[in-house]
Amino acid sequence: MNRLPSLAVTLIGLGFTAMGLFLLFTAETDDDLLMGGVTTLFFAAVGLVGLMDLLPAAAPRPQPDGRVIVRASRLRSGIFALGGLSFLVAGIVMPLRMLETGFSIKLLLGALGAPFGLAVLVFALRQMIVAGPLYIMDQTGIESRTGMKWRLAWADIRDISTGRVGANAWLMFNTLPHVPDPPGHAARLNRRFNMPPYALAPGTSGVDFNALADVIFDLWETHRASEAPA
Repeated sequence: MNRLPSLAVTLIGLGFTAMGLFLLFTAETDDDLLMGGVTTLFFAAVGLVGLMDLLPAAAPRPQPDGRVIVRASRLRSGIFALGGLSFLVAGIVMPLRMLETGFSIKLLLGALGAPFGLAVLVFALRQMIVAGPLYIMDQTGIESRTGMKWRLAWADIRDISTGRVGANAWLMFNTLPHVPDPPGHAARLNRRFNMPPYALAPGTSGVDFNALADVIFDLWETHRASEAPA
């Protein structure tokens, strides 16, 4: 796996963080102080997200009862929470600046970061505090307990495919025709973009994607072999 992009993001983020700290310690005006604080917070989050991709990934570990449980990592969830906080702060600062300098499209677009940052902050903080299961796999099927919550029996899955965008990867479960989609708008939105609503990614777990995919494929193939006519 090519880690150069993540290394570049880490170095750029930490470099701009240093610049933000310099502004904070040498600020002569309120604007300098504000800019230094926002820059430090935002690029510290960027650098930490890049650093998170450089951390070694873990292999999924079977439980004594045979289940494989993928849990959220408190460290990684905390990094995402910091990223959400930085967007929230920047999104709040932008409209406050508009009150002083007047309306501009650039500041308005910046203000849109507030609701996005708040959503990420709440979601990541909850995962950091609870560190509960994201996915549970056993001999009968797979269950998602994050985002769109669903459960699929291995017998409901027609095929499994892999999607990738840059360093991000996820598994997509194409179900048999009789299997209904999970309830809710998110499932319909996925279908509109030709994406199955049944999909998973390691997310904040820190679990290696390829190792997780191997476990899932093995469980699915084992079930298919057991159901095949003799």
